[in-house]
Amino acid sequence: MSKTSQRCVLVLGCGALGGALIERLGRCADVNVVDPSPRVRVPEHIFHSVQALQERSFDGLIVATKCYDLNRALMPLKNRAFVGRILFLQNGILDLRDILRAFPQAAIVRGVTTSAVGISSRRAVFHYQGEFFLAPEGSKKNEAVGWFGRLLADAGLKTSLVSKSSRIVWAKLIFSAVMNPLPVMTGQGYDILRKDKEIWKLVQQATQEGRMVARRLRVRLAFDPLRLIHRVRDGDLKGISHWGSMFQDISAGRPTELDFITGALIRQARQAGVKTPALDMILQRAKLAGA
Repeated sequence: MSKTSQRCVLVLGCGALGGALIERLGRCADVNVVDPSPRVRVPEHIFHSVQALQERSFDGLIVATKCYDLNRALMPLKNRAFVGRILFLQNGILDLRDILRAFPQAAIVRGVTTSAVGISSRRAVFHYQGEFFLAPEGSKKNEAVGWFGRLLADAGLKTSLVSKSSRIVWAKLIFSAVMNPLPVMTGQGYDILRKDKEIWKLVQQATQEGRMVARRLRVRLAFDPLRLIHRVRDGDLKGISHWGSMFQDISAGRPTELDFITGALIRQARQAGVKTPALDMILQRAKLAGA
């Protein structure tokens, strides 16, 4: 059986992560792409406008847009394409209520990745290939988690399946809330974690504050964000010019996800009664630097 007859996938969002996935998924599925403003080169034969979909059916939809673009990008698909499964790969805490109402037939999956992805000469590249974590959205199990897990694994991407979406969302939220603003506020790459003792102390404290919020909310993290930060500090990105997505966005004149990631974590901390002086400092310094 050919890959086309096996799985038909629609990728919404053609930035760094979406572009990297398109290239990998093309090895094992019929991949189609929708993005009004793609940041990477996409083969013309797989690129579509929303209007051109004409109520096509897809086995799975992978949403790789920025948090602030989510509803604007996804809602036009409501009456244009039938999708049985949707995988959201955003960092941050999402309000999916409108989307769940718009796509009542779809099984919803949340996903995060510890990979570092960037764009070079309009081509998406994995600077560091980490792991994808997938979990069902809500309390009900659904087969879509396994379906997307097999899809990513067949594309050569290490993937782990987790029982609750809060476990993966919060682990990545804490990591991203601390690490994404770092190059913005310091003007340096991640080697500053080794070079500057005060920055390293701030990062450790901010991560601990995030973990305290998760504990207060009784969320058991799927992975330890501080352990992942230690790996970055110890050289996972050594020799790689990767300054994180937030720095890339500012350099390109795009909005950042600072409020959806670091700001969201701080708001959750306020509701949980957890003080966050280190996270507050990171947020303030990143805003002053233009995020």
